[in-house]
Amino acid sequence: MTYTFASLSSAEFEDLARDLIGKELNLRFEAFAAGPDGGIDGRHALAEGAIILQAKHYHQSSFSALKSTMKKERRAIDKLGAKRYILVTSRPITPPNKEELANLIGPSLNSTGDIFGPGDLNALLRKYPEVERNHNGLWIGSTAVLEDVVTEAVAKALDTQQSTSTAKESSATQSARSRAELDLLSAELTALHQKAVDTSTVIEQTAFKVGEIRKAAEQGLVADEPLDGELNICRGLVEREQYHTAIEVLKVTFSDEKRTFPISDKALARVRSLEGICLRKLGDEAGAAARFFEAARLDPSVKHLSNSVVAHLMTGNYLEARRILESVLTVEPENACHWANLIYVDSAQGKVTAQVDIPPQLREDRDVRQALVNAMRVAGDPEWRNLARANQRLFPESDEARRAGSEAVLDEVVSLGKRGAPNRDLERHLRDEAAKATDILLSQWHAHQASEAFRQNPDITLLQNTALGLRIVDKAADAGSLLKSHLAVFRADPSAMRMAGMIALDAGDDDLLDAVLAEGFDGDIGLRIEKAMRNGDFQAALVLAEQQEDATVQEGQIAPGRLADMLRAATAELSERAAAFSAVMDRYPPDGFADLILSDLCVRTEVPEMAALALDRALTADLTGEDELRNRLAASGMRQGRPEVVLDLLDGNVDATVPSPERDRLAKAHAMVIPPRASGLDFFAALRSAASDDYQLQMTGGVYHLNRGAAKEAAPWFRRALQARPGTLRPSSECGWL
Repeated sequence: MTYTFASLSSAEFEDLARDLIGKELNLRFEAFAAGPDGGIDGRHALAEGAIILQAKHYHQSSFSALKSTMKKERRAIDKLGAKRYILVTSRPITPPNKEELANLIGPSLNSTGDIFGPGDLNALLRKYPEVERNHNGLWIGSTAVLEDVVTEAVAKALDTQQSTSTAKESSATQSARSRAELDLLSAELTALHQKAVDTSTVIEQTAFKVGEIRKAAEQGLVADEPLDGELNICRGLVEREQYHTAIEVLKVTFSDEKRTFPISDKALARVRSLEGICLRKLGDEAGAAARFFEAARLDPSVKHLSNSVVAHLMTGNYLEARRILESVLTVEPENACHWANLIYVDSAQGKVTAQVDIPPQLREDRDVRQALVNAMRVAGDPEWRNLARANQRLFPESDEARRAGSEAVLDEVVSLGKRGAPNRDLERHLRDEAAKATDILLSQWHAHQASEAFRQNPDITLLQNTALGLRIVDKAADAGSLLKSHLAVFRADPSAMRMAGMIALDAGDDDLLDAVLAEGFDGDIGLRIEKAMRNGDFQAALVLAEQQEDATVQEGQIAPGRLADMLRAATAELSERAAAFSAVMDRYPPDGFADLILSDLCVRTEVPEMAALALDRALTADLTGEDELRNRLAASGMRQGRPEVVLDLLDGNVDATVPSPERDRLAKAHAMVIPPRASGLDFFAALRSAASDDYQLQMTGGVYHLNRGAAKEAAPWFRRALQARPGTLRPSSECGWL
């Protein structure tokens, strides 16, 4: 079996690296606690110098990212003075890649043979199968090794069960039988541990469940099903999101040919329900619905009928789902699960369940409140954000509540950007919250990557929202890297592809944009036009725009016909271009966004006088609640050498304490306008401590005060600039002031 090592955490990959390389070299490597490793994940001390091993778990990263990391760590590697340095990475590498890494690592690396990639590691695993067996994170989702372990622990125990069990056995006899069976299972577990077989996930779950069932048996509370122990083991796997493993364990356990007693319909219904839960999480809704329906047929108890409601929802049979819910609610009127399902049924039929219709004692239930959040979100009720954030505070241990609360924060920030912040304090607070929300989503995405569900049913929405969060907190490059490494995940989702394209444009990531546009998808023409325009290929952009001249105008977009006319003017002969642009302005009414694009086109096609006219007309637009347009106009004003326009747009609308392109732009404009505006005093006062180590901003502050004739006040700004960049004596020409 060939592994990608994607199922391992960084710590597990380090453990595997030490064991494999140690086995190959017949050495024992010391392990160290988690934290900054100083270039060491394993060490073997010798009198003439140590052998150092370092593991880099970069299976989802680019080779460029690995090179960048090794370049940064060169100093730490040299400082170690190792006799021999060994690098192990999960990032696929070629022989030329190894040569590049060798040059970065330096003399501590004896040869490229001491760089081990995934292919090398798989070869060692085949050579040392006992190492593979000891690292269950490698194979926990597959049957090849799993059956050897689980069959040994579970199937053997089943062989010993008495075939003469009947439903009429007394409770005392049943409990005694259960204790004996559990003793056998516990003994099997002990034997496995003694053989040093590391089956951590399955073994630990089994041992825990055995303890629970043993207590129940001693109290005479074990049900009349001899399979409770095995089902509880699988339920534990489901709780740990090990869905493939749970299905395989169920298959091994309940298809045992040596079984000497029948499986009751009640037990089989529980098996089918567990399978349904797993299949649903793995994205197989048809398979899940079939299992839930079979479970309800085998055992029409309230629990299985409730699961059948979910099956009817998945298959679109909302009337039958409601009928069953009304039936089970007469039996269990205060069951929170039934009420949550009712909320989902209402939502599927276009209705949001009113909180007053929910029993008061259930209105604070986590599942009920989360169902309301989802229903309100589907209905477009903005109050979902407040409820989601309240749920996050009430249920901080719930991953679902934390995710919904984080997504609510990001949605609020996007909405705020469209309508404008009522005050800077709220804007700053939401930006801080957005950073926290993005960290939560990024952490959940990494956890999802390591889960079994990711391989079959990756959560595209989580990936989209994580990338959106990175974009919101001005980490467009990080968002681009994240999307680039998972482009195949959402290749079939046009909305996800469009979002990836927009992030690529924001980050200036041509590689990502090319990858997004490599295959056509619905709604890609806008991205292709933007790419052509950015590349200065206005003729190609015109051809694309003409393909959609009759298309419906989308909110926030230029009318296709207007865009086509603008591009025709841009491709006219230079002597006719100014007149062509003027004709476009005469033909269409003022529009802030369209006039901004027209102004930029004029700049790029060498018609500066029309660029200034178009920008002036764009500035007449009502910018109330239009922060994005305001910022883009300011950027265009700076590109056209009009710092006074930047001041008019951004003064009083930028938080000097929060890093942003707008803050940098406003600072530069204050330093360029003569005579200086008095508003710059407050701006630079707020900026001083917030950007004390930013050379460029400290220089702008110094120039601003020099322009005021306040050399004494300018001196500290230049002093801080010199501290930030020693050896620099005066502003450079890149600032545009000299």
